[in-house]
Amino acid sequence: MRVSLRMGRLLGALISLVCLVSSCGSESATTEARPDSWQLRASMATPRSEIAAAALDNQIYVAGGIVSIEITDRAEVYDEATDAWSSLPSLPRPLHHVAMTACGGDVYASGGYTNLGFARDEDPTLWRLTTDAWVAVTNLPEPIGEHAMACIDGLVHLVGGNTDAGPTGAMRRFEGDAWFDLPPMPTPRHSTAIALLDGWLYVTGGRNDTTSELDVVEAFDVATGRWETRASLPVGRGGHAAAARDGRLHAFGGELLDESVVLDLHEIYDPTSDSWTDGVPLPEPRHGLAAAVLDERIYAIGGGSEAGMRTVMSTTGTLQVLGPFEPEGAEP
Repeated sequence: MRVSLRMGRLLGALISLVCLVSSCGSESATTEARPDSWQLRASMATPRSEIAAAALDNQIYVAGGIVSIEITDRAEVYDEATDAWSSLPSLPRPLHHVAMTACGGDVYASGGYTNLGFARDEDPTLWRLTTDAWVAVTNLPEPIGEHAMACIDGLVHLVGGNTDAGPTGAMRRFEGDAWFDLPPMPTPRHSTAIALLDGWLYVTGGRNDTTSELDVVEAFDVATGRWETRASLPVGRGGHAAAARDGRLHAFGGELLDESVVLDLHEIYDPTSDSWTDGVPLPEPRHGLAAAVLDERIYAIGGGSEAGMRTVMSTTGTLQVLGPFEPEGAEP
C-alpha cells in the first residue's frame, strides 16, 4: 500500500511537470505574454552617445550628444506608432551630457558640455522646445553637466551633476521665475541614472571625486523632502540608464572607467523587498545611453560600446525596447 501511494504521488508529480512544460489542459498556453526580451526598433538618424531623453505623448525626444569626434546640436523625435524618427529644431549650440525631461506638456533640455574636453557651457540655460526652436526659459544656477532632470508635481527639478566646484548633491526646483534649493543628496555625484517611482525619486550609481563608480542608491521622498538610502546596485557604475515600470526600478548599461569596461547588465529593484534581481541583459554593452518609458515598455536609446573617450568611435543610433510582447499568433 505504501508503495502504491508512493508510486501514485510520483506519477502525479510527473504529470504535473509535463503539464507545466506543455501547458496541457490550459487555454493560457496561446495567450500568455512571453517573458521580457529586447527587440530592435528604428535607429536614430544620428548615432550619438552621452545623451538623455524625454518621453511625451508616446514619443521620445533626444537632443545633443557626441557624434564620432564631434559634438552635435541635432535633435530628433521617435514616434512609437510609426516606428520612425523625425528631425526637430537644433539646440542653440552643440552640447553633450545635456539633461532632459518632459513636464507640463513641454520638453526641456539644460546644461551640458561644449567640447570633448568637457568644458561646461558658460551660459547654462534651461530650454523649452517649441515648434520651430528651443526657447530659453531661464539661466541655470551655475554651469553644470552630467546632471539629471526630473518633473515632480509639474515642476522641473535639477539633480546632482558636475560643477566648477566638482560633483554636487544639489537638488533644485524651478518655480515661477526662480530656482529653489531642496534638501541635497547625501552623496554628491554626477553621471547618475534617475527615475520616479511611486512618489520617490531614485538616484542610482554615478561618480564623484572619491571613487570612480558608485553603487549608492538614494531615494527622495517627494512628499516630505527626505532622502533615504536604499539597497546598493549589485555593480557600481556610471553612464548608465534607469527607468520605472510596473512598480519596479530598472537600471541597465553603464561603464567602469578604471577597467575600461562597458556593461550589458540589467538589474531590477523591488522597493517592497529593498532588493535587486537580474533582468534580461542588453543585447550589447552600452554606456552614455538614454532611457524612456512608453506604454509600459522601456526603451534603451543610443550610447557607445567603448569606454571612456573611445566612445567617440563607437557611437550608436540603436533603439531597443524591452517587452513584454504579445506571443506570436495571439489576437490583439
